[in-house]
Amino acid sequence: MLARVRASWRAKGTEGVLLLLVVLAPFWCCSGWLLSGAVEGAMARYRGVAGTATITECRFSQPRWGSGGWGCSGDFVSDDGSLRIHDLDIQSKLGSGSPGSLPARVSGPRATQIYVQERPDSWHVPLFGGLFFAGFGVYVARLVWRD
Repeated sequence: MLARVRASWRAKGTEGVLLLLVVLAPFWCCSGWLLSGAVEGAMARYRGVAGTATITECRFSQPRWGSGGWGCSGDFVSDDGSLRIHDLDIQSKLGSGSPGSLPARVSGPRATQIYVQERPDSWHVPLFGGLFFAGFGVYVARLVWRD
């Protein structure tokens, strides 16, 4: 079956390449999205700005499977007061939805997430997920186009 798919895609030439790209686009888009989150998390961990996150809003999310948690957003102020960022998502499922302050880090002035210091290595999950999706896309392309 796979041999027939390969033969038909090769026979189509440019159309086969475009079809392959359409099939692989979701894998590589997911990979890019996950890897961008991993890069921001790693930058916050190793080169980021330390400070305090003040929780301003929380909402409880209950998925169909597993346990729910509080998704919160808030404001960030650096330790020296030189950097203030408002209305960022906090990258951690907190145990309670009560307002308060937490030690945190951000990747820089253009950060989109606040990383609380109780989970400093939370960027590993999107890194491995992004690498998996990218690798799976390469595997599918290689499987189809291999001689």
